[in-house]
Amino acid sequence: MILDDAKAKKKVAVEVSDDIGKWIWYDCEKQNFSGEKDFKKANAAIAGTRKHSVSPLAAAQFLLAKMRADPGQPKLGGVFPTQNAAMTLGSDEFGKQHFILGDFFVAEPSSPCRFDLNMTLKEDYDYTCSHIKTHGSVMRCNRLFLQVKHSTNEGGAVAARDTAGLKEKANIEILQTKWPGVFRANNKRKAVAGTEVVMNWNGYGKDTEKAKPTSAKTSKDITKVHKVGLKKVKTQRTGKYEATSVLHYTNKVALSSYINARCKKLHLKTVGTVIGMKYKDLAGADRSYNSSDLSYDVQAGRIEVKNK
Repeated sequence: MILDDAKAKKKVAVEVSDDIGKWIWYDCEKQNFSGEKDFKKANAAIAGTRKHSVSPLAAAQFLLAKMRADPGQPKLGGVFPTQNAAMTLGSDEFGKQHFILGDFFVAEPSSPCRFDLNMTLKEDYDYTCSHIKTHGSVMRCNRLFLQVKHSTNEGGAVAARDTAGLKEKANIEILQTKWPGVFRANNKRKAVAGTEVVMNWNGYGKDTEKAKPTSAKTSKDITKVHKVGLKKVKTQRTGKYEATSVLHYTNKVALSSYINARCKKLHLKTVGTVIGMKYKDLAGADRSYNSSDLSYDVQAGRIEVKNK
């Protein structure tokens, strides 16, 4: 809603969680911690670094100025996602393909990227990936931190979680389907196994690279050749589905109307004919339907794939 209102009014959108206590900026250049096996040197650097408590307006204006001055023209800016500054002083001041936390971010009204309304948790990971794919980069300040309490307080995001981690795992499955190769389990965090992830945009699509044909003359779809007597029969596959398989819309309703519209268009069409099909996203922009979209719709139960 914020993003749509901002676009209509041609104003910058700033999202702020209501339990942020402080915005803190560390006045420190990138430090050299090579060869260090612990955080002793980093912690010492933190102790001697000037820190500034800034207003949310100042933080937003700072991020926006950096976004607009950057040659890549990112449309989304944010802060470091944890309160541990020792983890980031060894990195560049700004990250261009890094996770943008949903608790505080700045978004340009010209971006068509929107949140996936089918996700109940970790939707800011998906939103970040949408921005990187659409605009090529984001702008995360690795010297700007938040002091928040929503990791322990009642209500909010905490209320959407469960002790078994089933909701987290379901949303992680959506992330891994939409963004293959980007997300892996974070086993270092003290949480229920399989409920935390690490994002690495450099891995996008690389999980499926091995399945692609190596010849430049072949199509993107995988072609398997089976001998039948003296004849050869070609069976094309698009992602993990055969191109001749027929799609059936189950009438399961999504929260986003544009997803319902695109799923209806798939009904009784073959996989091969829908890949590359144009549809309108939530912002009204033209998109091409791909194998990741198909896997996402199948996982959500809106589409069934049946052999011809």
